[in-house]
Amino acid sequence: MELIGLFPIALMLPIDETNNAQEASAWSAMTQSGGYILGALGPLTIGWLHDATGSFVQAFYGLAIIIVLQIIVQLAIGNKKSSPASYDKQEPGFIKI
Repeated sequence: MELIGLFPIALMLPIDETNNAQEASAWSAMTQSGGYILGALGPLTIGWLHDATGSFVQAFYGLAIIIVLQIIVQLAIGNKKSSPASYDKQEPGFIKI
């Protein structure tokens, strides 16, 4: 829930960065599988930090760092479809817009 603002961006990434439906579905399956596995570790880690420190302050700092890292990764990936070179990779049968 702490990263709810980035969740829609993560869902759109495969659609924005791929050239066809097959690639988008493969990316989506990979990102969602990894995301849910890592997401399951979040409550365990926060609980462990709370038990170790007696406070949620360190957990909030850790979540803030994770959010910043996710934003940096998202900006670094960028939108590769906007480059002219990506238009040459279109599959036959697709109309270039």
